[in-house]
Amino acid sequence: MKRPTALAKILGVYRIGYKNSQNNTEKKLDLLVMENLFYGRKMAQVFDLKGSLRNRNVKTDIGKESCDLVLLDENLLKMVRDNPLYIRSHCKTVLRASIHSDSHFLSSHLIIDYSLLVGRDDTTDELVVGIIGGYIYKFLVFWFSLPK
Repeated sequence: MKRPTALAKILGVYRIGYKNSQNNTEKKLDLLVMENLFYGRKMAQVFDLKGSLRNRNVKTDIGKESCDLVLLDENLLKMVRDNPLYIRSHCKTVLRASIHSDSHFLSSHLIIDYSLLVGRDDTTDELVVGIIGGYIYKFLVFWFSLPK
């Protein structure tokens, strides 16, 4: 059975090697390509949520566009006090199931550093969500430890 997921997709992992012909040094560059959750969208606001209120507030300057900043948990709480977010029942159920199964998967692999990235698309008035963060590091450590 296919389970819903909010994990940002890793599209490819590459190791690029090159040689500098002037000083004869070799370099290697590791590159991870992942989906851009906000590709082709106009985000009015973006939030990096960790489920904590400790040091999770970005001070916003009057006149500075909020879409220029990645806001945090406390900023979202302040915003929804005045402008609640409405989510369809089915969408809420799928999102909760995704977050539950993804957080269980990550914790079973001892990964605890990740965020729920939430953006509000200004043109469609949709929320775009994905889990990003520390799991990428563990994936890379595993990937590059495999025999080549």
